[in-house]
Amino acid sequence: ETSRPTTPTPGLEYDVLVEIERCDPGEAIGTVTNNGDETVNVFIDVTFEDADGVKVGDRIATARAVAPGTTRDWDAPYLGINDYETCHARISSVFSAPD
Repeated sequence: ETSRPTTPTPGLEYDVLVEIERCDPGEAIGTVTNNGDETVNVFIDVTFEDADGVKVGDRIATARAVAPGTTRDWDAPYLGINDYETCHARISSVFSAPD
């Protein structure tokens, strides 16, 4: 599963991709790749669903200071350890990282 953001700040566009690598008991794990030209902070909405597709929880993950041309890991621990079957991630916001 992958997600690209909408533009969070007028006049600025980011080429950022989020992927889920694993949806394990207790956490979702993935990566953020920055294909853009500036270092960014990325906030990721992660939802956990049961076997019927009903949302049973959510978390926010972050990938900070993702430099251009690099990939950074993220994780989203979930305390409702065994009550979900799948998880989804989408980029909620992307901001320029301070120098």
